[in-house]
Amino acid sequence: PFKNPKNQQQKSINALFDIQNISKVLNEGWIPDFNNKNEYKYYPYFIKNSSGWVVYSDCYWSAYSYGGFGIYFKSSTLALYCGNQFLKIYSDYLPE
Repeated sequence: PFKNPKNQQQKSINALFDIQNISKVLNEGWIPDFNNKNEYKYYPYFIKNSSGWVVYSDCYWSAYSYGGFGIYFKSSTLALYCGNQFLKIYSDYLPE
């Protein structure tokens, strides 16, 4: 959305746009069904330590429609791959 982001908010918006598009490609058309309480949805989550961001994968499962980041993957493997492969993009989205 912003060709030359001028501040952190614009960088974050660009990063979210990229992450959404990356997840669409990696999920190959899969869309999480929040009405299906038996369907697991995975997302990368990040912990910042002294050496930088560490990526983990977690599972979101609930009969309720709430969640964290809002970008989900159909497998833990995909969530970890995306978090690690595109860490620079995620770091533009995440707070410092």
